[in-house]
Parts: sequence; C-alpha cells; structure tokens
Amino acid sequence: MADAELRTADPVPEPDVSSVDTSAAPAGRARSGAFGVIAGGVVAAGLGFGLAVYGMQQGWPFLSPQTADLAVLQAEVSRLSEALQQEQSRPAPVVDLAAFDQRIAALETRPPSDADLVAGLQAQIAALEQRLATMNPGDSAAIAAEIDAQVQLKLKEAEAEANGLKAEAEGLRKAAEQRAALLQLKGALELGRDVDIALAAAADQGIALPEALTQVPPSLQDLQTAFPDAARAALLAARQAQMEGTVTDRLTTFLKAQTGVRSLEVREGDDPDAVLSRAEALLAKGDVAAARAELTALPAPGQDALSDWAAQAEAHLAAQAALAALIPAE
Repeated sequence: MADAELRTADPVPEPDVSSVDTSAAPAGRARSGAFGVIAGGVVAAGLGFGLAVYGMQQGWPFLSPQTADLAVLQAEVSRLSEALQQEQSRPAPVVDLAAFDQRIAALETRPPSDADLVAGLQAQIAALEQRLATMNPGDSAAIAAEIDAQVQLKLKEAEAEANGLKAEAEGLRKAAEQRAALLQLKGALELGRDVDIALAAAADQGIALPEALTQVPPSLQDLQTAFPDAARAALLAARQAQMEGTVTDRLTTFLKAQTGVRSLEVREGDDPDAVLSRAEALLAKGDVAAARAELTALPAPGQDALSDWAAQAEAHLAAQAALAALIPAE
C-alpha cells in the first residue's frame, strides 16, 4: 500500500535553483560572506528536496512520507529564497575613504627637505666609506701617531701655561706680603712705635733693606717731641751772637735769652725767632723736609745748636726716601 501511495502521489515540482538571480549581488566584501552562506543553504535544500522526491518515486525503502517531510523542505526552500532576495536587494555598504585620502595628500605635499637631508647624509657616508676603503693600515698608523703627537704637544703647552700661572700667582702673593710689610714699616716710622718689629718683619719677607733702614731711624713723633728744646737752644745761641747795639737792645736780648722766650705763633721775618716759629709749624704738619729747609735761614750759631736735631731729621728723611723706593706704586 505504501508503494501505491508513493506512486500515485502528485510529484512535487523541484525548486528552480537556476532561476535565482545572482548577478545583482553587491560587490562589497561585507556582503559576500552572507550571500555565500544563504546561496549554499538554498542549493543544499534544493538538492535534498530533489533527492527525496526522486527516492520516493523509485520506491526507495528507507524513504517514507514520515521521514521525508516534503512540506517542511518546501518551507525551508521558500525561507532561504526569500532571505537571498532580501540580501540581494540590500544596498552595498559605503566605505569612508576620506581619512585615507587626507593622509595620502599630506604625504604627497610634504616638502622634499627631509629627502634632501637624507640624500646629503648618504652622500657624506658614501664619501667616508670610499676614503676608508682607499686607506691602508700604514696611513691609519701615521694618522694615529700624528694625532698622538699633537695631543702630547697640547698637553705640554697646557702644563707650561699652568706652571706659568702658578708662578705668577706665587709672585703676586709674595709681592702683596712684601707690600704689607713695607706699609707696616711706614706706619711704625711715622708713629715711632714698634719700628724694630716692623724692620724684622720686612727682613723676613726677603726685602733687601737699604742702609738707611738697617737701624731704627727717628720717627716723626720723635722729631716733633725733640724740636722745642732744640729750638730754644738755637734761639739762645743766635741771640747771644747778636749782643750788640744799644744798651737797651743788649739788655732786651739778654733777658730773652735768659728766659728762653720764643714765639709760638707763626711770624714773618728773618730773625731767628720768626724762622723757628715757621719751622715748628711745618713740623707739626708732618712736613719734615720743609721744616729742615726753613732752618737753613738761621745764623750759624743757631744752626750749630740744632745740629743734633738736624741729623735726626736727615736720618728720618733718608729712611722715608728708601721706604718710598721699596713700596711699589698702586
């Protein structure tokens, strides 16, 4: 009975797979995968359906209406055909190439400076490689020897310069120490204090002291202190030598000589009292040379009385002159 039913059943038309229009499939890569899957499903379903119908017509015992459900297969073919049509009608995806176009345009418009720089460096490298290729080991050794000689020469020059600077610095230090010792001696001579200590310090600094400074010379203060007594003695000697004139003049001169009266204010004139007043004023200012020159206007008896003080003044002036010659100018 099953065979009769199988033979009398109306044949189900096979799906026309070739009628599916695949020419309109989009060219985009995003749709090619989905289209292949759907088309493969349609072909597989059609083949399965046709095989089932053919098997039933031939009376294959393992195919029965219960196992080969033609309605289900027909529905599957219809569904796949519809999906294929929908996929074909879908518009192709649009790929935005604007960003790539911009990058390409930027590369095309880039200035050729980088390329020129690279080309120049490549040319220099090639030139150096060519020079190295043409050199032999002997040339390299000669160049190395020349460089070493130049380095040694520069080192010697630098060492000589350093030694020169060191010697110059040592000389400046020594000169500064000697100058300080001489200035100390100058102050001691002016104040009359610790002159012997200042002389010893100058000798310790290697200063060759002249004869005027080999012994402690009189200071300015010593001369100022000793001058009043020396001036009175000189004035007395000068007045005694002038005991002439009238009795009144001789008496006046005698009284002045006995009392030792002399002028403490600066006076004009050429008498011994006026000369001594001017000399004392100059000495008070520290001008020993001017005071000594002023005293030469005294009469001989007065100068003889001042000879000891004058010798002290001369020694002081000689020491000052020797000291000034030793102290370098600033």
